[in-house]
Amino acid sequence: MYPVIELTSVMWAVLLMIIFGPGPQWLVYMFFGGLMIVASFIDLKTFILPDVITIPGSIAAIPCAALFTPVGWEGALLGAGIGGGLFWSLRLLYRGLKGTEGLGLGDVKIMFMIGALAGPQNLPLVITISAFTGLCAGLTMMVIDKEQKYGSMIPFGPFLAFGSMLSILYAEPFWNWYLV
Repeated sequence: MYPVIELTSVMWAVLLMIIFGPGPQWLVYMFFGGLMIVASFIDLKTFILPDVITIPGSIAAIPCAALFTPVGWEGALLGAGIGGGLFWSLRLLYRGLKGTEGLGLGDVKIMFMIGALAGPQNLPLVITISAFTGLCAGLTMMVIDKEQKYGSMIPFGPFLAFGSMLSILYAEPFWNWYLV
């Protein structure tokens, strides 16, 4: 698994360099992308987004996004609150309706971090990409694992990370295209 993590990290660094060039913004996105890459692979293996990654990442994301990205203080605070709050609400709603966990607290914490980095304007894009890719993976698993030997649960953290990373890279050109 380590070579895949390393290759993913290298691809992330190169794509960031192509789009943002060297500088503070590249460093912020590289750092938080690295956290999300590691957390995603841990989540895939254990179904846990570790607090040692999500809590410090969530705390650091607000000032880093505010100071070194175009999101600014207001966007970082709003994005964190909306992202984390929405997933906290979804978690409570699902548990209330189904009587079982549907989203873990790790998903809430990583969405707090992602929301700060993406800002409120890009959260719909992050969530749409995450939900679509998660749905595709879930449907693929249903086809491959017809007897459900591996269960019906899939970790959502990797899809949240993927959606946020695509948003970081391509939100601006996407919105320019979409709003024209």
